[in-house]
Amino acid sequence: MGSGQSKPTVLNCMLKIFEKGFNGDYGIKMNPRTLKKLCEVEWPAFGDPLRKSRQCYHLLETIFQTQKPTWVDCKQLRFTFFNTEERMRVVSEARKWLQTQAPAGILDTDRWAREAFPDEEPDWSLNSEDGRARLERCRLAFLQGVRAGAKKPTNMAKISEVFQKPDETFYERLCEAYRIYTPFNPEALENQTMVNAAFVGQAQPDIRRKLQKLEGFAGKNATELLEIANKVFITRDSVARREEEKRIQRRANIIAAAFRGSGSQTDQKGNQEYRPGGKGKPSLRRDQCAYCKETGHWKNECPK
Repeated sequence: MGSGQSKPTVLNCMLKIFEKGFNGDYGIKMNPRTLKKLCEVEWPAFGDPLRKSRQCYHLLETIFQTQKPTWVDCKQLRFTFFNTEERMRVVSEARKWLQTQAPAGILDTDRWAREAFPDEEPDWSLNSEDGRARLERCRLAFLQGVRAGAKKPTNMAKISEVFQKPDETFYERLCEAYRIYTPFNPEALENQTMVNAAFVGQAQPDIRRKLQKLEGFAGKNATELLEIANKVFITRDSVARREEEKRIQRRANIIAAAFRGSGSQTDQKGNQEYRPGGKGKPSLRRDQCAYCKETGHWKNECPK
């Protein structure tokens, strides 16, 4: 490959593996060694298949069209491509789809779907038209299960639990919750009203009150709402700083008043202390002698 070409993706490599080396005949099974390498080495590097459902669906569709895997092959693909939870979702959705395809007159569609997508290897004869039709229907149900199983369930209760903290912008965390717990794209225009309503309703009280005063806030651009919320946040910060400055000033005033009032107090020995700034009299420390001006004793204890 030339240096100017982009590096092939894992998906490209996997498709090439399955598009060569097999003739697709019903009588030939997939090469176990190649399948083992695909499942154990290359596919894990591709990431969670149900999170990349379009690529996964395309890959499996290509495998089914070109390699015509047997029921055993399909089961091996299912058990190696998907984890336990994903397999359960794929099988459940595959059988739900099959129930809608049940022939007229079938009363127990659930049983019919289970027989059409069995847990154990069926005795379908691939040499007969009926056996090949059953296998083809099973493959198609597998694909439908992958497609439907990739859809995320909607859990709006989780969205309603996301509230803004006092010191965060909140919008990105809310959008991430929509991506995780719902199939909705929070950046899509058709979901803008829903996301805006959650953003305003679950914001901090002062931000919520400000945004609710904005006429038609649910239909506004997210950027506009974020700008208003940021202004409230900045104003709140300024008010908090001013309040802190006032508290510091009040505390300083109380301390200064306490020092001013201590000058006329009587000490433990009953001696009157000099008031700071008195007329013609110097200020003395509490442990300073009024006679010799030395510290450590009072006048009545002065050795001089």
